[in-house]
Amino acid sequence: MGFWYVKAVLGRDLDLSTPGALLSLRVRPTVCLAVLVGTSVLICVGYAVLEAGRFPGTARLREIVNPGAEANLGAWYNGLLLAIVAGLALVIGLAQRSAGVVGAKAYLFLAALFALLSADEVATLHEHFSMGLYVNFARRIDLWVGEPEKYDVFPYSLYALAGLISLGLLRRDYLAMWRQYGGNVSLIAGMACIIVGAVVVDQMPYPWEQRRYFMALEELFEMVGASLIVHGMLIKLGPTLALARPGPHPMD
Repeated sequence: MGFWYVKAVLGRDLDLSTPGALLSLRVRPTVCLAVLVGTSVLICVGYAVLEAGRFPGTARLREIVNPGAEANLGAWYNGLLLAIVAGLALVIGLAQRSAGVVGAKAYLFLAALFALLSADEVATLHEHFSMGLYVNFARRIDLWVGEPEKYDVFPYSLYALAGLISLGLLRRDYLAMWRQYGGNVSLIAGMACIIVGAVVVDQMPYPWEQRRYFMALEELFEMVGASLIVHGMLIKLGPTLALARPGPHPMD
């Protein structure tokens, strides 16, 4: 039923029979990728330039676009990218489930995971978790000397654990997902970028005065990673929704 849900919402006939066509607008996934990555670079690199130049009258603008801060344009854009991934995974999962295709459970799990990541990015859930751990436990017993941000590794580990558990429980669905329609290179590259940003760059030692630049670099990796995952999902979207259309099966 996933195809018909989308069709009813948009109120238009969908042409999704090939990976290169998105809805009836025929927007190619590569074009979407270029726009999303370009926007990510504009936000992060633009902020770095503004921060380095400290141009007069830009203090408020720097505060608005700072990708390392919370409740601003950078955080909302990153949350939007993750929400798009969740929405695409949900539609693909619903369409595959309605067509009886193996792989639907993997997409539905990814939809839930990325919806949680999107809420985390917008509502700063893992930051609150890390700060609570730092204040109420770690600092009292000298578990780790460092800033509260260093404890982000713990909530990230919980996300990783959930992913590993899903790989074990849904391995048949993930294997089917891997074999369907392409887009796997973008998905893997996107996941790798997110891990590099959220774990490697986030935990790197750096001088305090350069903290803002490293935070911008972290967010850039995460935004580019989410953009790549959107690209991979879009490649898989067309043939998947075509399962609900009359005519030849897209896997024939």
